[in-house]
Amino acid sequence: MVVRAFFMMGTPGETAKTLDLNKKFIEVSGADIVTMANFLPFPGTSIWNYPNNYRITILNKDIPNWHITISPTEDYPPVIECWDTPYEILEYNRKEMTKFLYDRGVANV
Repeated sequence: MVVRAFFMMGTPGETAKTLDLNKKFIEVSGADIVTMANFLPFPGTSIWNYPNNYRITILNKDIPNWHITISPTEDYPPVIECWDTPYEILEYNRKEMTKFLYDRGVANV
């Protein structure tokens, strides 16, 4: 049986500690394949309609220019800004998780 895991990165409330917790989960779960994607606030969802309730600002509402997948080689402009976690921490988490998944040979990004 193949064990797959899916992670959303850049979610409201994510912190530097979240990265460590996600890595530990991957190690413990024994996931064979891990897919990782950027968190995006799609139209019609509560977070799109009420971003202040989630302590975010939607920076880019041009959906065709969003990038749901995370590239190990390219940086894409952020779609949201989390009020409680600086963008630099979220970007660091994405890059470190990508490296971690590739180093373990389980990346599906």
